[in-house]
Amino acid sequence: MEPDRFSEHVNELRERGMQETPVDATRKYAQGLSYPANKETVVQVLQRNGAPDDVIQAVRDADKPRWVAPSDLVITLRRMI
Repeated sequence: MEPDRFSEHVNELRERGMQETPVDATRKYAQGLSYPANKETVVQVLQRNGAPDDVIQAVRDADKPRWVAPSDLVITLRRMI
């Protein structure tokens, strides 16, 4: 994503009430997560790290049984936007 488009995207997220981008949320709430990880493990780590309900729900609603890298989680969280 181009720098200007990224800034626009972040501003759109903030207007919708989101204070964190999917990348920020992954860095903050997935700390300590070992990849690959199944859905149950991802949810447990997110809960332990204090993730907001919408972040946890995005993982629960995902059609993905496991995440193999942090970038997979970022993609999942982008879909909740």
